[in-house]
Amino acid sequence: MYTHGFIPVGAAAIVLGSIAYAITRDATGMLIVALVVISHWVLDYFTGIKPTWPGGPIVGMNLYARPVVDFALESATILVGWLLYRRTLPKSVRNHGWTYATLLMLCTLQVLAGAAFALSLGGHAKC
Repeated sequence: MYTHGFIPVGAAAIVLGSIAYAITRDATGMLIVALVVISHWVLDYFTGIKPTWPGGPIVGMNLYARPVVDFALESATILVGWLLYRRTLPKSVRNHGWTYATLLMLCTLQVLAGAAFALSLGGHAKC
């Protein structure tokens, strides 16, 4: 639980952003990596319940307790992310089969992760 609090997420954003900068020397890339790490906490707010800091309040909408709604939200997130990624590709490969295979793989992983999570809970929502 404590890996999802503000302090660990902020630290991870700084560390991973710094690693990205060290590898690429690209400040924009560094900020994107840091923001993606931070967005994980924001998106987790909707799906689960997460701590704000050790001993602080636990917050979240706990959509894991509503698997159909959670699946729809997470699938929409995958689709939006894939569409944004696809826009970064050269026009010559945007409609390539591998581009769509990537979306299919991400959706398949979402289905498998959802099924594994449901099985691990034995039919009861927990966080």
